[in-house]
Amino acid sequence: MEKLRQDVEKNLRREVATRCKNKTKRAVMDALVEQAGFELPTALVQAESERMSDEMRQQMASRGMKVDQAPLPPDLFKNQAAKRVKLGLLVGEIVSKENLNPSEEGIREMLAEMAQAYENPEEFIRWAMSNKERRSEAQAVVLEDNVVNWVLKEAKVEDKAVDVESLIKETE
Repeated sequence: MEKLRQDVEKNLRREVATRCKNKTKRAVMDALVEQAGFELPTALVQAESERMSDEMRQQMASRGMKVDQAPLPPDLFKNQAAKRVKLGLLVGEIVSKENLNPSEEGIREMLAEMAQAYENPEEFIRWAMSNKERRSEAQAVVLEDNVVNWVLKEAKVEDKAVDVESLIKETE
């Protein structure tokens, strides 16, 4: 019973930490987009809108829905696409100027953190490092984390206490 209690506590702490980190990341990315005052290339926004429309059709089809009857014009995704494009350009510029590319050590540390949820963490890390798609996903997460950490160092930040129940409800 004690082992179960310890496991539940460990998992709850990890879940709370992950949710806090994700909430902070969203807030930082939203603040970056909000502060950016530049015009976006129309072609990039249109291309992203079309990609998002196609992606939604694929998701719907994979769930057995008839996509030919679903009107999903790219314009439905225009605002979200504009935000993604702006954020992509901002993050790319910050990464380039501040040299925030992910290191091998950073990727391995992130995977080690994820691996804690698995029965054999080292096996998961080896698999993820050797799987091109999983490694690429890990690189993207570390890159985002590097940008968030840089912004948090450079910006005026205000910490806010949140109880666990509110955090879980808010991030669901």
